[in-house]
Amino acid sequence: MSWWYVVFVCGGMTLLYAWLMFGCWYEIDGEDIVIYQFFRPTRLPISKIKDVKKTSGYLATAGMSHLRVSISFTDRSVLKSYAPIEISPKDRDGFMTQLKCLSQIRP
Repeated sequence: MSWWYVVFVCGGMTLLYAWLMFGCWYEIDGEDIVIYQFFRPTRLPISKIKDVKKTSGYLATAGMSHLRVSISFTDRSVLKSYAPIEISPKDRDGFMTQLKCLSQIRP
């Protein structure tokens, strides 16, 4: 095995790891939550949020932290499922407060 092959494989693995770690973030944009996963945005309407609650765990989603926010929607067509979406924003409490204010959910 030549040295350039090892450098190529290690460099590729490093780039893949960086893409997975830094390619996921969330923001609130007007009437929508925008979830950027692998640099591809998905818009979810805040007006269709039924429930927002704190959750923790490492299984079930691709969140970057075990401190997560579980968001349930009133309409099945938003996620094409009744299962809630779990995301892990940096400031979990601030994100939840902002969502609850925008969607008129009682804390």
